[in-house]
Amino acid sequence: MKAPLPVKSKIERIHDALLMGIRDYFSKMDSQKRFSVFPAGSISLLPWYLPARALGSDNVKQCFSFPGFSSEHSIQDAIETGGEPECQLYDKIALTKPFLLLNNHYHPFFRDLPFGLTEENMQARARAVILMAISNKLGYILLNTSNKK
Repeated sequence: MKAPLPVKSKIERIHDALLMGIRDYFSKMDSQKRFSVFPAGSISLLPWYLPARALGSDNVKQCFSFPGFSSEHSIQDAIETGGEPECQLYDKIALTKPFLLLNNHYHPFFRDLPFGLTEENMQARARAVILMAISNKLGYILLNTSNKK
């Protein structure tokens, strides 16, 4: 008689489903290339950790941080938690100029409302545009975190 399979927790089932989804997505894309982002501490490890588990850490092609919008403490947390040693490259990309260009351009439409969630989301959008451009140029697939708000 076979031993019963262990019952997995909800978190373990979600983890396994995410890995299966990533494997399936990459198999359909016929690609193993990818790069990941470390903009804000431990939450940013997910785009590295999950694909590294699903596809193998040797397929983590490039990692980035965005100093100026993430505290050095947050970036250091991401590195120390396990991201950087597995990455083949770790580059810092300045986000200040692209964000300021966007903010200055659209500020007249904001009716002098105070800095807030809109501007924080503009930072994320500027980061996404930069990462999508690099990904597209290098022939990689971009996996990234989304807004928490």
